[in-house]
Amino acid sequence: MAKGDDGEIVAWNESEGNVREEVNRRTCKAGYTNREGGPPATGKIRSMPATDEYRENYKRIFGHD
Repeated sequence: MAKGDDGEIVAWNESEGNVREEVNRRTCKAGYTNREGGPPATGKIRSMPATDEYRENYKRIFGHD
C-alpha cells in the first residue's frame, strides 16, 4: 500500500469487488452517488416545462420555433 495502513489507498492486490465497494463508499460520502453507486436522490426537479418567456427567448436567440 502506498500510504500505509490508514485506509487512504487501496492495496494493489485487492479484489475487484472490494475496490468497487470502496469507490462507492467514497463517492457516496462526497455526494456524487448513493451507496449502490447510482445517482443521488436529491428530490430536486431536474427539468421544467417550457414557459412563454422561454419560448420568446428561444425565438429571439435562434430565430425559429
